[in-house]
Amino acid sequence: MFDRLHMRYIIMICWIISFIVLWSTLQLSLSVEPFINNLNDLEESIVNENWDLTHKNLNKLEDTWQANKLMIQISNGSTEVYEFERTLGHLKTLIQHKEDDALEYIGTLKVILKNLTDVFPGP
Repeated sequence: MFDRLHMRYIIMICWIISFIVLWSTLQLSLSVEPFINNLNDLEESIVNENWDLTHKNLNKLEDTWQANKLMIQISNGSTEVYEFERTLGHLKTLIQHKEDDALEYIGTLKVILKNLTDVFPGP
């Protein structure tokens, strides 16, 4: 029915189609804009020392992270995800203690997010 070469072509085409579908799905679902908007709002509220608004903005950022975490984990290695969560934890602690040093961690999160929202980023 099928010779070996014909079957290899079928398998190859299936792999290519699967990769294109996965890449397209991740490309459409991973957007950096909600994260950047949340981080900019967070940065602005820290600069203005409005700590109540800062806590609300931090909760929005955490909600955005939880909503997108699965797709990011599919696309990225665990190191980047761990680094984002670790930096987010530092940021959360600094905000709880009303420290202006939280701005440094917001900058770090922006850099990490660029790598996290790239589909299949390189090394």
